[in-house]
Amino acid sequence: MEEVITAILDAENSAKGFIATAEINVKKTISMGEIKAEAIKEGAIDVAKAYRKSTLSKAEITAESEYNDIVEKGRKEAETFADNAREKIDSAADIIVKEIIG
Repeated sequence: MEEVITAILDAENSAKGFIATAEINVKKTISMGEIKAEAIKEGAIDVAKAYRKSTLSKAEITAESEYNDIVEKGRKEAETFADNAREKIDSAADIIVKEIIG
């Protein structure tokens, strides 16, 4: 009978050891999971920042190109307007000279 009690007590002690080891392993696993989760989060943040920077850069390039197109179009229109005005001024000057001189 004493052997049975000793065996039960040994089994309980072994079980306590297994439980303690399991608790330590669970804590380690949770800690590792938290570390990995933090690393994944930081990686995602870095990817998002890089994507944002790339997107902003592309947007700036596109905006600059569109701005340059608008400026060039405006320059051409102004040049055409100035050329037309010069032609009209020359014609108007000829008419005025004819009117004055007779």
